[in-house]
Amino acid sequence: MLRQVPPIERIRLKLELARTAARHRSWRTRNSAARELPRNLHDWQPVCDGGILPRERTTKGEADMQQQDNAAVARLSAHCFCGAVQFSVEDAFAYAFYCHCSRCRRRTGAACAAIGGIPAAKLHISSGIEQLRRLDERAGDYVAVCAQCCSPLYSTVQGGTKIHLPLGVLDGLPSKAPDHHIQVASKAPWHQICDDLPQFAEFPP
Repeated sequence: MLRQVPPIERIRLKLELARTAARHRSWRTRNSAARELPRNLHDWQPVCDGGILPRERTTKGEADMQQQDNAAVARLSAHCFCGAVQFSVEDAFAYAFYCHCSRCRRRTGAACAAIGGIPAAKLHISSGIEQLRRLDERAGDYVAVCAQCCSPLYSTVQGGTKIHLPLGVLDGLPSKAPDHHIQVASKAPWHQICDDLPQFAEFPP
């Protein structure tokens, strides 16, 4: 036979259930608020009591890191003379130079070629890949030109791991400009180098 619960006990149980439900609602509210924090935690900064406050300013070091990150993801578009081949590269050139060798002079028809070096993985052909032609293939490297207008677009070096890109094909301004001359011993006799950039008879030491 079931024991009947006295009225006073029923009242106590109801109060206890009400307090438990209130605590549960409070816990859900706090956790919901925590989930509503901004996804970009860089916009917030910790304070000594464990809370968070909006970040009012960044330090110079943080600003420099942000600029480097932005530069790392920035891309520069490029294309051949006729536009059949469209591609882009990350604005992350490891080096840039002016080359005065006879091969670059004959390939470009200019006194020298402005070249930027970049890892091959940072180049992306967006359209016209079927128009690319490989010339002067040797030791796993080649010169890529457009089959329609014969524009030289890039050369692979070091077994295809790096790209030498004529900076003149870029639409935008790269963050790294040529800062030295190479193969000066082979330069055109009629050409005078008028800047103060370092010059090397062949390659830098």
